[in-house]
Amino acid sequence: MIKRILKTATLITLFFALHSANCYAKEITWKTVDHIIDGDTFVTKDGSHVRLLGINTPEIGRGGKENQPFANEARLKLNTLLFNKRVRLEFGERYKDRYNRLLAHVYMEDGTWINRELIALSLAHVYSFPDNRAHTNTLIELENNVKLKKQGIWGLERWKTYKTDEEIPDSAIGKFNITEGTVHHTTNTKGKIYINFGSNWREDFTVEIRKKELDIFKQSGIDPSENYNGKKLQIRGVFKPVNGVLVTATHPEQLTILSNF
Repeated sequence: MIKRILKTATLITLFFALHSANCYAKEITWKTVDHIIDGDTFVTKDGSHVRLLGINTPEIGRGGKENQPFANEARLKLNTLLFNKRVRLEFGERYKDRYNRLLAHVYMEDGTWINRELIALSLAHVYSFPDNRAHTNTLIELENNVKLKKQGIWGLERWKTYKTDEEIPDSAIGKFNITEGTVHHTTNTKGKIYINFGSNWREDFTVEIRKKELDIFKQSGIDPSENYNGKKLQIRGVFKPVNGVLVTATHPEQLTILSNF
């Protein structure tokens, strides 16, 4: 009887521990905004630094550097929306970054989704991570619609969506960019998937999916070797100077299927 009670108690403890951990990943809390740091970061009255999830705004210049275009506009807009306001923070799988900032989707009391608002105003682009993917596809769909107007950051050459390898300048290497192309073929080499956008992998644009990240794609119901073959894709990621240009995709939201061929 004692063993049975202890076993039951252990199971109950485990249940609540797992339940708490799961709830914590989806935790919602309310805070009041004290001041704005830049277009995607602010500080609350209790001293918490909050970074908006799933987006990135132009950088404010520090250490003698100039502001990136539209950096000040993004900061001013966030200040207009949030200064001294009570906001709801909705956390994802990872709720803090290496700088100890809270990572959150932020909502005003009237329901306005701030992350979405900055995308809608062409003052931010989508920027996602494999451990914080919630709402990313919604933001990508919005981004693809608003950038057609070529306003805000989308009117800049820096944020051009590249359509061919020849369009990619040397200045794009080492930076996050967006490109589109039709998959020529895929290759599986020792568990690593290469998605090739030309016949010569040594020179053409390529996406790699490393073995350790393949599970994320499979959990989303995607087999890269099959699902992307022959498709027109929109690719988001840092351009690397490897056999032409290469992007490492760590999660499916970096690869948006635009059409079938």
